[in-house]
Amino acid sequence: SRKSIRLSDDNEVLNCSYFKTDLDIIKILPYVFDNVWAEYTINSAEQIIELRLNEKNDISLYLYCLKNLQVLTIVSSNLIHVPIEIRNLKQLIRLTLYYNYDLVSVPDEIGELKSLIQLNIYASPKLLSLPHGFKQLSNIEQMSITYCGFKQIPKAITGLIGLRSLDLRYNKITSIPYEMKRLRSLTDLNLSGNLFKSLDGFTRLKNHSRPIDQINSTVNPQDISTDTRFTTLLPYKLTLLNSLSRLDMSNNPHLTDLTGVGIFQNLKFLQVWNSSIREIPKDIVKLSSTLEFLNLNDNQLTDVPQELTQMSKLETLYVRDNRFSNETLVKIKLMFKGTNITVAC
Repeated sequence: SRKSIRLSDDNEVLNCSYFKTDLDIIKILPYVFDNVWAEYTINSAEQIIELRLNEKNDISLYLYCLKNLQVLTIVSSNLIHVPIEIRNLKQLIRLTLYYNYDLVSVPDEIGELKSLIQLNIYASPKLLSLPHGFKQLSNIEQMSITYCGFKQIPKAITGLIGLRSLDLRYNKITSIPYEMKRLRSLTDLNLSGNLFKSLDGFTRLKNHSRPIDQINSTVNPQDISTDTRFTTLLPYKLTLLNSLSRLDMSNNPHLTDLTGVGIFQNLKFLQVWNSSIREIPKDIVKLSSTLEFLNLNDNQLTDVPQELTQMSKLETLYVRDNRFSNETLVKIKLMFKGTNITVAC
């Protein structure tokens, strides 16, 4: 009977020993697998490796017995808490949770998913934080947690030193914690649709970095780059400021100032459209050897600095829908005439 699958004690432990094969589990799940509202993928060894549930409420715990599962997608359910049984999915590579509006928590046990490479959570406005166990996701490379309720970047994320892409669009984040400098593998950061006022949080990262010759001479430099015990001692060249190549801070209505943007050593793509930027700081010229794309459409700019013409790598500049006078528009076009920069104003 189904009752024999789970123990009925206070902790209500899931017992998967009842099932002999993955197909046994599929048969007991209360869903019609019609390739629309519920579907799965099976490999040649008859292992279920992908499962997608769309608009299925009261998600069955039995699915967490699918220990060969590599991809799990749950869309538009009444899921409130991701259950601790998620820890069973040791082979999981990608977890996607979309439009689960009532979701409020993810358990510490998610940190046991050592195979997880990609996590996507979209449109869970009641999700306000992440558990401490998140920092145990040692192999995760891509994380997208968008349209949720974060007021700050969870510190658990800042311990994911292998993370390459982080998308935190449309939360309520106002600042960058100094622990972000630990993300020395991060190349792509999207913070659009938040409540930033300036880049001060990024500039403080530089102040928290220490030159290599100031670190205890007994510490092996190789240990510094691989051991998380030394992340607070990372020299400037090993931090987020050096790794980041793409930054998107568009749709931040309170963002008026880009001062300090020159601290990024390898930034190639910068997008800050539909915000309140009043001027382009002259220190942007510090990006001249790296920056290729700059989008500042829909801001409050009244002029463009001559320094932009010195950007040797810059290929594309968007400054449409700002507050340029007709005379300034003519000046901008003349300024870039004869350069290799394509300007849209």
